Amino acid sequence: MTSTRYRPYPEYKDSGVEWLGRIPAHWEIRRLGSTVASSQNGLWGDEAQGDENDIVCVRVADFNRQRLVVCEPEEGFTIRNVTGARRSGRVLQRDDLLLEKSGGGEKQLVGAVVRFQFPGPAVCSNFIARVVTQEGHDARFLTYLHSTLYSARVNLRSIKQNTGIQNLDEKQYFGEPVSLPLQTEQQAIANFLDRETAKIDALVEKKERLIELLQEKRTSMITHAVTKGLDPDVPMKDSGIEWLGEIPAHWEACALKRLGTIRYGLGEPPREDPDGIAFVRATDISRGRIDCSTVKRVDAADVPWEREPVLRTDDIIVVRSGAYTGDSAIVPPELDGAIAGYDMFVRIQHARPRFVAWALLSTYVLKSQIDLLQLRAAQPHLNAEELGGILILSCSRSEQQAIADHLDRETARIDALIAKVQEAIERLKEYRTALISAAVTGKIDVRNEVKA
Repeated sequence: MTSTRYRPYPEYKDSGVEWLGRIPAHWEIRRLGSTVASSQNGLWGDEAQGDENDIVCVRVADFNRQRLVVCEPEEGFTIRNVTGARRSGRVLQRDDLLLEKSGGGEKQLVGAVVRFQFPGPAVCSNFIARVVTQEGHDARFLTYLHSTLYSARVNLRSIKQNTGIQNLDEKQYFGEPVSLPLQTEQQAIANFLDRETAKIDALVEKKERLIELLQEKRTSMITHAVTKGLDPDVPMKDSGIEWLGEIPAHWEACALKRLGTIRYGLGEPPREDPDGIAFVRATDISRGRIDCSTVKRVDAADVPWEREPVLRTDDIIVVRSGAYTGDSAIVPPELDGAIAGYDMFVRIQHARPRFVAWALLSTYVLKSQIDLLQLRAAQPHLNAEELGGILILSCSRSEQQAIADHLDRETARIDALIAKVQEAIERLKEYRTALISAAVTGKIDVRNEVKA
């Protein structure tokens, strides 16, 4: 996947390591541990006290896995209290490597490595080890090398599973064979990768910003259509609602509960059965759609049918708690007969379901109503009474149909554009990974690409 503009080294030899293959003739095979001067587990410390022992504590959540560095979160680093004696050997220095030793998950292996670049005192949490680079090696090169081990899943054989949390066997991991050039060549490779990955990252940022703009346009389009209609010349009237402003003169606002019935799904999920009935959860819902590929199936014999949890085509599922409270999606035909999970579902009888589904995704519902309800609660949560009281603008069914058709068509166009941009981002990220791997394993010769 790397560009043909980069030439290979003039001479290669067999590394004797399956995942490495052939390496430059002058590179040496060493154990990864030979690059490590010391490795010390972090600690969590105590609650911050506001005294001289308070110190920044870097967590795995602060890892930028794409750029391979520690990034300060928007809310600032976590502060913990660690006394001087306990700090011994643990205070981070610029260019220390941080190795994730515990964590990971179903879709993400433990074992990520990032570089620490911040000034000032800091320690790392007990899920991380502080790794000091052995003299004669370049920390930047080693960070890229670790990322290649990670992307190639070489670290998989060093992972021990323990009560759902992955633990990395550091001794086994540091025993992995790697190919290493001299420090000057490591520096040249790191210089090249710093430059090229910065270019790729800048492109990714631009495309991610484009996606944000497209999503903003999508949301704005939905809100305008379900609050102003499609006719720009329609007479308007004051809605009498401060945050809503003017609406078409022939429209009215009514509570959602007047348009249909609201029911709760199941509090406890039935037993899983790969050949059973589809069971829709909050995690399957995003921005008006249900991801059928993530929907689990459950045993029909374990379903409490008296709860009437069966979903029908055009029912609207509304997330009732958690970070995505208020998100919703209309049930597609392929999920007719599925079972509702913990969330609520609305069955519309006195309006066009698709029109109401679009209204529930608008800012006048999500931002001006549901978010305000959540501000009054200790935790994000929505109940049937609150959902039923949400104001929905209503017009004739024929106009509702026209608006729903318009939004189906126009959002599909935007979604297609977003998908194309996301594909381009994924290709850039794949190229970035491949370029790093090619450079740190000697598949391409970049020594003269960047002047030191």
